[in-house]
Amino acid sequence: MPADIALNYCALVAEDIEDRVLTKVATVAFCLRDLPLREALSIGDSAVRQGVPIEQIRDRVRQLGGRGAAQAKLRAELLDGRAANAFESCARAILSEAGIAGFQPQVESRYRGELVGIVDLADRRRRIAV
Repeated sequence: MPADIALNYCALVAEDIEDRVLTKVATVAFCLRDLPLREALSIGDSAVRQGVPIEQIRDRVRQLGGRGAAQAKLRAELLDGRAANAFESCARAILSEAGIAGFQPQVESRYRGELVGIVDLADRRRRIAV
């Protein structure tokens, strides 16, 4: 097997397969378990943004057991469909990996009540925009 190929085994439940294909919910759950955070968050945020119910993803993640299950549960709490693209998801992942919490995607910036713009990531409490 080539060195850049990694096998990941999944304990599937009946609901994970629809029309002989892995569902979006199951795909995101396994990505949260098996992939690096930047990739997993990008995939998960995109799925939520496209209408995959976040609670269904979190429910499926709670069913995971074994290696990576605890990590997937923590990561599922980071999912946010407001992220406009993979760049924003990766930036949030980098902040999270550095132990920096509190950033939200697509935050309105106002000055004296007037909309100035929408920033990719912001921490309102610390008044930091990325």
